[in-house]
Amino acid sequence: MTDAVIVDAVRTPIGRRGGALSGIHPADLSAHVLEALVGRTGIDPADIDDVMWGCVSQHAEQAGNIARTAILAAGWPESAPGTTITRACGSSQQAIAMAAAAVISGQLDVVVAGGVESMSRVPMGSAAPNGEHQPSTVLDRYGVDRFSQGLGAETMARRWGLSRTRLDEYSLRSHELAAAASDAGAFDGQLAPLPGVLEGDEGIRRGGSLESMAKLRTVFDENGVIHAGNASQISDGSGALLIMSSAQAAARGLTPLVRIHTTVVTGDDPVVMLTGPIPATAKALARSGLSIGDIGAFEVTRHSRRCRWRGRSRPVPTRRPSTRSVGPSPSAIPSAVRGPSSPPGWSTTCATTVSATACRRCARRVAWPTPRSTNCSAEHSPQFSGGYMELKGLSTAVTGGASGLGLATAQRIIDAGGQVTLIDLPTSDGAAVAESLGPAAAFAAADITDAEQFAAALDVADGRGGLRALVHCAGAGRRMRILDRDGKAGSADDFEFVIRLNLIGSFHALSLGAERMARLDDIDGERGAIVMTASVAAFEGQIGQINYSASKAGIVGMTLVAARDLASKLIRVNTIAPGTMDTPLLARLRDDVRASLAASIPNPSRLGKPSEFGELAVSILENSYLNGETIRLDGAIRMAPR
Repeated sequence: MTDAVIVDAVRTPIGRRGGALSGIHPADLSAHVLEALVGRTGIDPADIDDVMWGCVSQHAEQAGNIARTAILAAGWPESAPGTTITRACGSSQQAIAMAAAAVISGQLDVVVAGGVESMSRVPMGSAAPNGEHQPSTVLDRYGVDRFSQGLGAETMARRWGLSRTRLDEYSLRSHELAAAASDAGAFDGQLAPLPGVLEGDEGIRRGGSLESMAKLRTVFDENGVIHAGNASQISDGSGALLIMSSAQAAARGLTPLVRIHTTVVTGDDPVVMLTGPIPATAKALARSGLSIGDIGAFEVTRHSRRCRWRGRSRPVPTRRPSTRSVGPSPSAIPSAVRGPSSPPGWSTTCATTVSATACRRCARRVAWPTPRSTNCSAEHSPQFSGGYMELKGLSTAVTGGASGLGLATAQRIIDAGGQVTLIDLPTSDGAAVAESLGPAAAFAAADITDAEQFAAALDVADGRGGLRALVHCAGAGRRMRILDRDGKAGSADDFEFVIRLNLIGSFHALSLGAERMARLDDIDGERGAIVMTASVAAFEGQIGQINYSASKAGIVGMTLVAARDLASKLIRVNTIAPGTMDTPLLARLRDDVRASLAASIPNPSRLGKPSEFGELAVSILENSYLNGETIRLDGAIRMAPR
């Protein structure tokens, strides 16, 4: 059977409304990428059988079959045909699907698919000068007076409990990732700059903050969550892809980027409307025979990106809301046209990304013709497959993450490719530490004994893609004796303080962490994992540790029970009981005292390293069969009474 492959993909930089591209006729924007495509591939325009061009607002300057107008503007032969296609926000994606179908069927050999939208020159809604373009029969069917993407987004936010803060954090991170990718040159290979006009994407917002976004007024609902800072931009741009069979590409000496594997279309609730990618994804996976874990890069219509957070709505397998998107800039929304316009900037980025990051295993699985990398971005079907929970791309949280064991664990998670939210006291250095760890880290201040504060901090981690792993390191001790030197009873306050911090704090970690993990779809029979921290004092407590030993013994006692209790939720629970570790607390001791402590440890005769704790924590998270265990990390020490 004939296949269809994309051999090149190119786009203009994306301009903002009223920005650098607003002075250019949309046909000329289209002509620019058509000329670039020819120049990059050496294809003769006379050999192109058709140009299929997506455009939503086929009105004013975009009327009259703009595909054909663009061909003439590009100086191509008059014999070159073109057709303009609309499927609303998926118009250019539909052009790609139709081009692939024509090639696979043998009707056409070489097709250019793409599209254009100049929302500056042809404003959204201008094709319906009287406002709503739907007849009363349709509006009456749904009991509304209009269909609105903005109101649809507000409905989704309410339905799935998406707070404004959560949306703002996602959007801010998107712009930060897009800026980093752009600065690193990640988009250079797909861009056709307009010298002297625009050479890079104009819609990326740099230097934003949650504080500045919080000042923006919501647009569609006075009490809603959607505003200019987290909504789709109004943009201008154009993009084009060259599509043919792999045999045709070989005959022309062209190297395919990717093969077009499966295309589907479906409809959904027109009132909410932005949920459409959810059933479309399920349909595509069912038809293709692939699983969500086989997909290494995702393109989602950007104004529909909130569908990624829908993990609790329908039985479609998902990894996490912030699913790996395009190239080195996951969820880099501004990198392509957003809003109802649909030039295939997304497909351009997606195609070039997949070609650069497909490993041979994935290439064989989905028949990509040219695997080019051993550093694959795909999850190997599924992410937790074969008893192994891959941390790459997962959202995790570490309590006590600003120092000591927690910091070492956070660093190890980042080294494994995970995202980590450091949870520590407001008085800690957590914010500075997170910044030093880079974009994979975030900080959330909380007192773990305060359930409300702890829950809010975990929501930060959950909002970064769905909390899949929690390592609970926070805790402390306070020396006390049952009877003081005068024979009087020890302070119950001292006992209660440590119990509350270590034991109640650990219960909060278990219950609040599990609550968030349980909302996620399972992947290969697992939703997440929790690692708690006890101590060898749970087994051989020393004099003066009655409160500390009791609290840590309580954590050990909870471990198996918690693992059994949460088994039905597919959440694992394990505990590490460290011995004498070289933490900042021990660093304050005199050298001779530290040496004495090290000498008491049989083998290796030294203090434990925080990095060794972090390594063990990550190993526990990754091993999907390890559950309900307390593991001593102590160099075989058995503590003396004093």
